[in-house]
Amino acid sequence: MIAVYLGAELDSDRFGPQLRGRLARDGQEVASADAAYRRRLLDEHRGYETRTGMFEGFPRAVDWFRAALSREEVLEGRYTDYSWWVELSGWYAKPARDRGSGRALTGMTAGARVEEHEPFLASTSELIAVTTPAQETLVWSKGTPA
Repeated sequence: MIAVYLGAELDSDRFGPQLRGRLARDGQEVASADAAYRRRLLDEHRGYETRTGMFEGFPRAVDWFRAALSREEVLEGRYTDYSWWVELSGWYAKPARDRGSGRALTGMTAGARVEEHEPFLASTSELIAVTTPAQETLVWSKGTPA
């Protein structure tokens, strides 16, 4: 999850420059760095270990899995309650409600045409979803789109 998150942030106009600066400072690359370095980097960058910033209130005991989901399963999830995601989604909590487009999941912004987002859609990383052990509701997040 950490490598996926950092990889997505590298392409972000908003957070990429700061992350690339940290990697350059350390002479590292996300793809070749060891897991311990990536963990420390995500903490410095977004508060992962200290549970601050983006990860404030995030549980410590988490099991991560890769999964394939249908479009319907993706649209039934919820967006993370983070100001940027809320605004990007058009103030809807669920992708199915933002006109069924999953606008925030695809980097679409209000009034934009799909063609304007082709570069983002082509380079987007895996989605990151969080849920309870009972898998009641998926909550979507990922490194911030460009």
